[in-house]
Amino acid sequence: MKNKKTVVRLIALILFVAIVLTGSYLYLNLRLNTTGKKTLVKLYYYDPIGKELIPTEKEIIIPSSNTLAVIKIIDALKTPTQNDLFSPLNSDTVVKSINIKNGVCTLNLNKAATKITSLSVRKEAIRVYGLVNTLTELPDITSVQILIDNEKKDYFNHYIQIDHPIAHYSGVLPQGKEVFLYFSNLNGGNLLLEKREIIPKTDPVALTKEILQELFYGSLKGLPSLFPEDIDILNDFYIQSGGVVTIDLSLDILNNPLGSHAEYLTVLSIVNTLTELPDITSVQILIDGKVVPTLFGSTNISHPIKRFFALTEEGEAIIPYYVHTEGEEQFFMPVVKTINSQNPIETLFILLKDSSEFDTYLPENSTLLSYRTENFTLVMEISIPEDVIFDIDNIKQQIMLSYTELPDIKKIKLIINKEEFLLTRQ
Repeated sequence: MKNKKTVVRLIALILFVAIVLTGSYLYLNLRLNTTGKKTLVKLYYYDPIGKELIPTEKEIIIPSSNTLAVIKIIDALKTPTQNDLFSPLNSDTVVKSINIKNGVCTLNLNKAATKITSLSVRKEAIRVYGLVNTLTELPDITSVQILIDNEKKDYFNHYIQIDHPIAHYSGVLPQGKEVFLYFSNLNGGNLLLEKREIIPKTDPVALTKEILQELFYGSLKGLPSLFPEDIDILNDFYIQSGGVVTIDLSLDILNNPLGSHAEYLTVLSIVNTLTELPDITSVQILIDGKVVPTLFGSTNISHPIKRFFALTEEGEAIIPYYVHTEGEEQFFMPVVKTINSQNPIETLFILLKDSSEFDTYLPENSTLLSYRTENFTLVMEISIPEDVIFDIDNIKQQIMLSYTELPDIKKIKLIINKEEFLLTRQ
């Protein structure tokens, strides 16, 4: 009987020790997974001087769980260790879920992670590739599939494709090409100019089509679109000698009949946007492969149409670009002015600085000191009193836009208070 009690006690002791050891192991494993150990990891931040992603080593506590490790690393990535570097992520970025399988990290982010102030190709590339490069430094991750709010998207925001797993990026960060798109203002009375970046294309037809697709995509600054959402660009798209581009639009453009002025703005929006390219002089619009007389009965589109319907070719009109405010955004607005003057350069300068009808950046007490034209370049010198506060960048833009609408002026050498600038539309 005594031996039996001894055996029971021994078994109980063994069970107790086993439970303690198992509990300790589970506790230590849990601690390791949740708190982890200090590890030197490589994080990719943005260097604004070199304009590149810089790998920076940082010691952080990494859990042994890959899922928790990714969350820890993304949190660390939000805060650079050096003042001259910037995080590729915004502070609102939240990881909603993570799955790592066969080397692919499926990373589900919230919609706020895609918000970028002053959206550009480079800024979006910084966000995507900074995140991907950092995570692919982990031994078990070779590529990253980004989801936004549980959905696979074509683009992170607007430029960088995320519809496939993305591997470590080692190239130069892509840089966009700035273009001008023409949209309507909210009351539909005038066209407004919106700057937009596009992915550069070497082929002129592909570039022209890319710009037109951006126009049909719509404004990124809240301006109304003149085009139905389901409009397509068909295959009959080419540029002829002399700069005539032929575009073929689907029948969907006819789905929303417009009034005569809106129809005029729609045609002008397409023509002015495409003729911003220096090699394009006019636009022939086809509908479903056919030449049609009008869209909705008012504006003739049966022939190639020139910029602003060639209103300035006879020297009877000039086009000052004024300042128009919609909500919190400011845009340049072209206004066609019929004139009866032998000196359009001086007349345009007066209209830009003395407008009572529209806002302008050029101060009213500015003076045109001299001007001359040579080899398609306008050389003009102006003075602005030193006690006047002015926005020199917007003045340069306003003068460039307005004066390059004049026939035979492609460049402007602008001198403001003895400081020289060379301005071109492209």
